[in-house]
Amino acid sequence: MITSKRFKWIGGLALLLALGSLFPLLSAATWTLRHTMKLSYDAGGKRIPHWSNGSLVALESDGIAAPAFLTFDREGVQVATSVLSIPGASAIHVFDWRRGADGRLAACGTADDREGRRGPFMATMSPSGEDLRVIRVSPFFPGLVTVDSDGVSGRSGGRL
Repeated sequence: MITSKRFKWIGGLALLLALGSLFPLLSAATWTLRHTMKLSYDAGGKRIPHWSNGSLVALESDGIAAPAFLTFDREGVQVATSVLSIPGASAIHVFDWRRGADGRLAACGTADDREGRRGPFMATMSPSGEDLRVIRVSPFFPGLVTVDSDGVSGRSGGRL
């Protein structure tokens, strides 16, 4: 008869062996460097930029009334600056952002008004920032945003 303690030990050993078999697939020795780029951008104290659909997109500032996104091409040249501005918002907190294949940016987060009320949003904007569409998604709270050929969707969120 296998006791519960012995079964847990055997199950743990089997899991360890299964994970160990994946290490050759995940080791740095199997990775190849495909492209390098020189980037003139000071990322000190800022969020890590996202590589999305062939471009590097950096959030220049966060927690202000109009945060800016900088888009760089594969050679490290800045090709666009997009500003997220929501009417009546005194502070916008961006949780996640991505770039679509057509160059549109998508972002999700929360916006505060001058009275201190906070509401979650999802937004899309053209590369120039001129065509901005913002949707208040309350009572939902998106934590991640994805962009595909059908549009934008929020992920990994919850309810307020």
